Amino acid sequence: MKPITTCILILLWGIALPAQYKGVVVGPVGLPIEAVQIKNVNTGKGAVSDSSGVFFIKADDGDFIEFKHLNYVTLCVPLITSGLDTVILQSKDFPIAEINVSTRAHEGYDNMGAIGIKRVPAFMGEQDVLKYLSTLPGVTSLGMLDAGIYVRGGNSSQNAYLVNGIQLADPQHIAGIMSTFDPYILNHSRFYKSGYPSKYNGYLSSYIDMQPVNYMSQDFTGEITLGLLASSAKARVKYGKRKKSLFAISYRHSYFQLLARGYNRNKEVNEQLPSYTFNDLNMAFSVPVKKDWKASFFGLFTSDDLPMKLNPDFSYGLNWGTFSSILSFSGSVGKGSSALFSVGHNRYTSDVELGATVNSSTINKTAQWNVNTEFKSALSSVLELNYGLNTSFKNYSYNQEIESLSQNAFSNHLIFAFAESQWRLRKKFKFTWGLNASTYLNTGSPVFVSPRLKFHYDHKRVSAWFDYAHSLQFEERMNVFTIQSPVDIWLPVKNQIPSRSHHISIGSQWRMRTTANISFGAFYKKLESIKEFETFNRNNLSQSIGKMMSGEGKSLGAELDLIYNTGALYSRLNYTLSHVKTRFKNINQGRNFNPPYDVRHNVLWNASIKINPQINLNTMWTYKSGRSATVPAGVAVVKDIAGVSAEFIPVFKDRHNYKMPATHRLDINVEYLQHMRIHTLKFNMGAYNLYNQQNPSFVFVQSEFKDDYFLQFKINSKVIFPFMPYISVSYVFSGDNRQEDR
Repeated sequence: MKPITTCILILLWGIALPAQYKGVVVGPVGLPIEAVQIKNVNTGKGAVSDSSGVFFIKADDGDFIEFKHLNYVTLCVPLITSGLDTVILQSKDFPIAEINVSTRAHEGYDNMGAIGIKRVPAFMGEQDVLKYLSTLPGVTSLGMLDAGIYVRGGNSSQNAYLVNGIQLADPQHIAGIMSTFDPYILNHSRFYKSGYPSKYNGYLSSYIDMQPVNYMSQDFTGEITLGLLASSAKARVKYGKRKKSLFAISYRHSYFQLLARGYNRNKEVNEQLPSYTFNDLNMAFSVPVKKDWKASFFGLFTSDDLPMKLNPDFSYGLNWGTFSSILSFSGSVGKGSSALFSVGHNRYTSDVELGATVNSSTINKTAQWNVNTEFKSALSSVLELNYGLNTSFKNYSYNQEIESLSQNAFSNHLIFAFAESQWRLRKKFKFTWGLNASTYLNTGSPVFVSPRLKFHYDHKRVSAWFDYAHSLQFEERMNVFTIQSPVDIWLPVKNQIPSRSHHISIGSQWRMRTTANISFGAFYKKLESIKEFETFNRNNLSQSIGKMMSGEGKSLGAELDLIYNTGALYSRLNYTLSHVKTRFKNINQGRNFNPPYDVRHNVLWNASIKINPQINLNTMWTYKSGRSATVPAGVAVVKDIAGVSAEFIPVFKDRHNYKMPATHRLDINVEYLQHMRIHTLKFNMGAYNLYNQQNPSFVFVQSEFKDDYFLQFKINSKVIFPFMPYISVSYVFSGDNRQEDR
């Protein structure tokens, strides 16, 4: 009992961040702005900037701070743990996209807001959360069919997508194009790639915790977009007594299949575009229920359809969809204390239809319930404790129909408890210490303890940090194809120790001035009991789970990030070096190998230029090292009894035995705004993969006859999306004469 008692005492001993935050407000050229009215929207407390632009305000982490001045555009931003640092306001003759907030570096996480997302080229005129994430150091995306992101040498199945701490269903449109998350609704998020807070567990690589919009400066706003490839309709409105309730909705629909039909005329099968289409609906509302308490809801519905034809006699039809709903209650439970209660439900369904000599169909479903409680208590003016409990119950089912129907069903029940404290010393040093205790009922209820530790130094223009996080994963994704795809099958870890990661990270940032900073980071992950499947038996997944293998691995790398931002000009250049090795006893004769998510070199350049108050240019260029894939080592010939016909069956030996070529592309987007009092016309024109680089999404083996006698097999690649131009027109309106602060 002594070790447990000691841990609890350490958790209770901590000094919270000061309740008073300091910042400075400057204009477009860096001069301080005096007499800016600064207000904490959540508490109503206010402050005024002095002649040096400096202000002090009392607030909690996550509170929204509003900045108002007669000669400048009003700005409202969420407060973050390290403070606001420098807030840059623009004159009222500048559009809202010019407003910028310069914050200090954070130990292991990034804040995502609508302003940063707008700097990334908007495919089909739609901004995207995951595409912005892929611009951060240590993060990359791979192929078109692989709809996830890869964080610091981790697999795309090792990321958690959350809203208010509750997990969403596996959210996937095709990667590199658009995700299911609309920043019009989810306009503020935190992305943790190391040093995870103790309240998070269950995944090894990252946690993306998104927040629905909860502040508006107008009574209502709306946006209708018509484009060649997709259209959308969005609206946000304040209502109720004193306009404290908020409702927001966004619907998007694509008709890319219409473009594909025209493009595919007179094209060879391997040159055709897929007739891809998607729909998604994001919805959120919040309403005060009593003094200092608020109820909020978020819902997400998605559907995707992707038919693919590999040759005249072989095709796939991929369909998948998700539904997620989250209801939360948050508020004060006494002086200096707050609470959050959330319950969520999500469902995921995928269907793979195979058109070949023998047709088949497979249906994969998951359904999950989550309940979360979280408390934050200020035990004194200098002491704070965060603690809570989370439980999850998830069902998995899989059906396949070829000539007969096979069914498989599984379940997983998880419970997490956490506690965490912080200690700030002399306003320069911050220590965070926490524990997460978890158990799952599939293996006799063992308890796993995951310690978390963070150290952060911040003084003047320099920040530095070190963190350690132990995390677990209780499910794994089994690939339907030789690459990862949105229709892969999630299966629970049963009768085994869950996958484990020991993640160490260090980093520093040097802020040369308000317009530029340089960040450097390095990381090391030790991976234990990571999971892979020895066989894939579609008819009996219990057999596949029984042959779920445990292995080991490591991931290490370094990151460099350069940012220059004057408001009118934003430029970001980063480079990530990552090296991943894994080893399983029954794969590749027990040798170490590089998995498909080992992307050795990743370079990204993103620029946003305000040419004038009406025209904005966004560009993004990426380069990624080639990843590994699995191809057959040979072909077995099977003849019928009469010897008249033969069937060729690929023979696989080693996995990940083929290195695909490196990929690179340039995306560009031009936005033109025509302001008309309270309305705005927005024109978006651009191109995905501007110089039409033929980046293969996946490879496959195809047989070819030569001179009617000789049969050869060669590796072919499939390019799903080549060069694609687009144009869209948006009509933006609001309920008053002010521009929207979002």
